Amino acid sequence: PHTPRSCRHTRCDTESGLTMVAAASLSDIFVAPFAAHSHIILSSAATFFVLHFLVCRVTPRLPGVGPRYTALSPADQLSVQSSAIALVHSAVVQFCVYYFYFPENGVQHDLYGSSPSVQFFLAISTGYFIWDLWLCLTYTSIIGAVFIMHGVFSGLAMFFGLYPFLVYYGAFFLGGFEISTVFLHTRLLMGYLGVKAHPLHNAAGLTFFVTFAFNRILIGTYLSYCVWSDVLQLLQSGTAHSVGVCVFYLVCNLCLMGLNYTWFYSSASQVYRTLTGSTKSNTE
Repeated sequence: PHTPRSCRHTRCDTESGLTMVAAASLSDIFVAPFAAHSHIILSSAATFFVLHFLVCRVTPRLPGVGPRYTALSPADQLSVQSSAIALVHSAVVQFCVYYFYFPENGVQHDLYGSSPSVQFFLAISTGYFIWDLWLCLTYTSIIGAVFIMHGVFSGLAMFFGLYPFLVYYGAFFLGGFEISTVFLHTRLLMGYLGVKAHPLHNAAGLTFFVTFAFNRILIGTYLSYCVWSDVLQLLQSGTAHSVGVCVFYLVCNLCLMGLNYTWFYSSASQVYRTLTGSTKSNTE
């Protein structure tokens, strides 16, 4: 698909045909998007809270799985719970990538273009991170402060897209990136529940590595360049709706891609050890 390289605003300007977007107020950035999508955000958050409750109640009673789950430490039980919910989240929002390859309303040409379908998925993910942040704050002693920061920044990244802003890129950074997450959490759950010997365990690991390398590293690196190019041009032109939001996205992208490269190196090393029969990683 065509990827935008310039700051094009389709809200009309009589001279240039492009909109000089006025600086947005805090109400424009926080209140208006929430009001427009609150039914999706709150319904999503409630759904993930209910799913978490069901996972906690049902998993110990599952034949074969229950005894293995109850034998885990409290920290590992929490990891099973969070992985199960994260798996559901990623399995749903991965379909957002469809609107990257088949964009709505010409959004690929407009940094401020609206795509109701992509914004629907962004709102779902915002609700997920409300639950995620609650989990991190409730179990801070187990989860740690780093994951609290992850929840806050990830949730805001989803929410700020509802303005709308960078919706076209959001379709891939949410949907495309979450494809590999499905296989990651499938493998983690199988490991925690004692089924590492099953062929699907290795298959999930290999599929995770391939989808991670293709979506997060190959395409993600290219789209990150496009985001930086577009947002920096937007800032230089003085037409950004919020300098703070623009800088926030650039910082988030820098941190996210840094983590992706680190995880890719770790995963590649593990795949190499597996293929060569070397000593297995302690994280398997």
